[in-house]
Amino acid sequence: MDNAQRWPERLLELLAALCFMFATFVAVRYAGQAPYDLHAFRQTQTALTAYWFLQDGFRLAYETPVGGYPWSIPFEFPIYQALVAGIAKVTGCHLEIAGRLLSYVFLCACVFPARQIVSKLALPRTVFLAFVALLFSSPVYLYWGRTFMIETAALFFAVAAIPFWLDMLKRPALRPALGFAVFSTLAILQKATTEIPLLGVLGAAWLWHLVRSSGTVAALWRKENLAIGMLAFIVPLAIGAAWVIYSDVIKSENPLGVQLTSRALNAWNWGRPEQRFSADLLVGALWKRLFEQNLGGYVGAFALCVGITRLPYFASSRTAVALCVAAGLLPLFLFSNLYIVHKYYLAANTMALLFGLSIVAGAVSRIRAELTLVGVTLVVALNLSVFVREYLLVTEIVFSARNSTEIAVGEVLQRETAPTQSFVAFGNDWSSSLAYASRRKSFTVAPFFARYTEAQEHPERFVGDESLGAVVACVPGANSALAAVLRWTADQGWTMGNVRGCYVAVAAKRTVPIDAVVDASSCEGDVVAKFNPSAGDAAASLVDVLGWVAGSHGRPDEVFVSVTDEAGSTSMRRAIRTPRSATADAFDVAIETSRLHGAAHLRIIRQTGSAFERCPWVVDLPAATTNLR
Repeated sequence: MDNAQRWPERLLELLAALCFMFATFVAVRYAGQAPYDLHAFRQTQTALTAYWFLQDGFRLAYETPVGGYPWSIPFEFPIYQALVAGIAKVTGCHLEIAGRLLSYVFLCACVFPARQIVSKLALPRTVFLAFVALLFSSPVYLYWGRTFMIETAALFFAVAAIPFWLDMLKRPALRPALGFAVFSTLAILQKATTEIPLLGVLGAAWLWHLVRSSGTVAALWRKENLAIGMLAFIVPLAIGAAWVIYSDVIKSENPLGVQLTSRALNAWNWGRPEQRFSADLLVGALWKRLFEQNLGGYVGAFALCVGITRLPYFASSRTAVALCVAAGLLPLFLFSNLYIVHKYYLAANTMALLFGLSIVAGAVSRIRAELTLVGVTLVVALNLSVFVREYLLVTEIVFSARNSTEIAVGEVLQRETAPTQSFVAFGNDWSSSLAYASRRKSFTVAPFFARYTEAQEHPERFVGDESLGAVVACVPGANSALAAVLRWTADQGWTMGNVRGCYVAVAAKRTVPIDAVVDASSCEGDVVAKFNPSAGDAAASLVDVLGWVAGSHGRPDEVFVSVTDEAGSTSMRRAIRTPRSATADAFDVAIETSRLHGAAHLRIIRQTGSAFERCPWVVDLPAATTNLR
């Protein structure tokens, strides 16, 4: 290489190093972020499985306790989750840090098989440098490559199989076929939707290579080729299918899981035929999210077209670019619905297109090395601008009980329930976010659950031998679940509070000895009682009593509300301490007034140690407007 070509390569090398350092900085700097950022549904589901591995150890029918008893609803084989739990246990590292960093380590590990691919294809070093720069500037990997998810683990296993596949092309033998089969099996077990399209592309290319190199279709039926094909392609699919059958059997034992088997989710996973030609897929997912945000838009599209049709100097590399394009685009048309709904699915296939762009960059560098530098730098700049605009602010969020409903509700559930207790939740789909935040097993009732009405009226039936410790309703009043929870709570004599818009009902396990209550000379604090306008008609009798009160010697141990109606009947409600930004001494109790006789008033009682003091405030409650009995 002469000096005219050397300096652009040196600058490209510097660009690749800077992109890698930036990606590493983002991954490490924000490794402690709680998994409530984008697609918290999936992140907390993965984290929940890892958490219970950490508590109970590995099991094949692993628990993701969000769908009720029995707690197992396995999807992917939990390689990543088990590794996260093992790392956290051995090192003492926080689970979320271990999960995010391991995800990024798997992303970085993809560089090693990529380097082998460059070497085996005899591509110039420029290809590898361009690939590193593009990979670690791509928003899909800058963001999703450091989330608490299985994406990069499945991607690494899939990419690690490709060097063995290249060896199979050069010399059909069982040894490379075995290596390919091992990594392909790991990939398909970790995430089938990542591996199946790639396996299809590589399998078709291998068959075509056999026919072309031998000059006859009969070569496909030779014993050695059949054995290699069976080992390399059929065995991973068979093992993957066996796991799906096993996981479906386990799911079928769960009241929600029976609706989440592969058969039940068939339409969801594969999508409808019309979706493959929809604007949501072709414009939204393929063009805007894939090309515009990660491949430089028209720059990347033009380069890939040139790479397939007129790539100079590397005639064989045109085939490689074509395979990259096929592996990059096929998943969108196989699993259309998944790619429309989930932004993170692009992590499975964007790398293939980035590698195709890198091959084009390497070819162009043979003609004008500085043109390659300009092109790669342009795509990197576009990628980083997208990351800053679309993802950086989300990456920087520090989640806490002050800004996260999941964490606020989770703190209350941890404080109000024992570790052996579970809870039932409505209004959070079947997301694992509340279960993970609370570190409690749950039945988070999905709106599509076939026995939804039964779950409303008898939540205790869905937690098995676990003691039901709480019921949560994060639903608007128009939803029948809130009215049902109110009735059930009142029948059980439980107390309820409003935690950032979610009503949390827990057992009223503490009582006030009335004779021990004395009047306080003064109370520092404030209290408001009002009908919740967001509760709607279904809960028009629900009054939120919220405020804060200080104890005579600091924060009170407990706060109670005594309610006296027109008939002179007095009842007690224990308030729930709630996280609020305004004060650390905040409390809330929701009172269902339809069971009171006429108008009523309430008083605040604070407990500090064994002392019970009644504050001088008297707050009037209006009569109920709806009877929920």
